[in-house]
Amino acid sequence: MTPDRSGQAVLPDVVDTEEFGRTLAVTLKAGDLVILDGPLGAGKTALARAVVERLGSAARASDRRVIWVDVEPCASLDMVLLAVLRSCDAALHPGDDAAAAVASVLSDVVGVVVLDGIEHLAVDLQPVLATWPIAATGARLLVTSRDPSGAGILPVVRLRPF
Repeated sequence: MTPDRSGQAVLPDVVDTEEFGRTLAVTLKAGDLVILDGPLGAGKTALARAVVERLGSAARASDRRVIWVDVEPCASLDMVLLAVLRSCDAALHPGDDAAAAVASVLSDVVGVVVLDGIEHLAVDLQPVLATWPIAATGARLLVTSRDPSGAGILPVVRLRPF
């Protein structure tokens, strides 16, 4: 990967994207949150899949889990939080705070959690995501967005289209 003058990752093709994803996967530590942002076609989801593939191969050899949530069909923050809980085989009980329930569940997850396509809910998700690395001691959080939504959360990997 070569950054351009603006600091965006230059990944010229799918092969380079997958290679960078595998490299990124081994550098992620428990509790890390990485935002992948870039325009449509930049390779954000392909990069996330490469990270998951690398971490997923380790998951088969251990207790690690891969949790992938497609955020695009979710119309609200609550729907995203419920989707994360469902993906973790957990439920929200009456009276429970959904954000706190997700943080609690993620604190027991070892592996990677991917939220793919958060751009339409980035403003609502950003404060919640900021709390997850603290609670998610065993998880790595990977978020994709078409908008530069991770301005207040580091690290951000900005991608350009192929």
